[in-house]
Amino acid sequence: MILSRNLGIAYIKYFFLFFMKERTLYILMGLAIAILTALLLSYTEEVPVDSDVDEPFVKPAVDEYGCVISTGYVWDEEKGYCVDPLDDGCPKEYKPVCGMNGVTYDNPCKAHGEKIVRFGEC
Repeated sequence: MILSRNLGIAYIKYFFLFFMKERTLYILMGLAIAILTALLLSYTEEVPVDSDVDEPFVKPAVDEYGCVISTGYVWDEEKGYCVDPLDDGCPKEYKPVCGMNGVTYDNPCKAHGEKIVRFGEC
């Protein structure tokens, strides 16, 4: 075990001394990278065509602004893009709070100004 480890160290020292002399190591590494890159770029995989599919892909219906109708999104003139009308601008995190009206809200933002009695569910 010790003999093989010493031989390995000697081999590594010899390898670096030999190749570092005239920067041949860098040239060989660059050549290896170039070859590997060329091989990876030239590799193409044929994608099998599924012949069982009878109907083509149907694009979703959109309104005059380009909002997908099935999602319920509507055009917002202020923002200039499609928005979810149910989004109230509050974070989606669940940190329940109990309002003075006895209703549990997902987080303080969702209470929308209702006085909070305590943190946690009612």
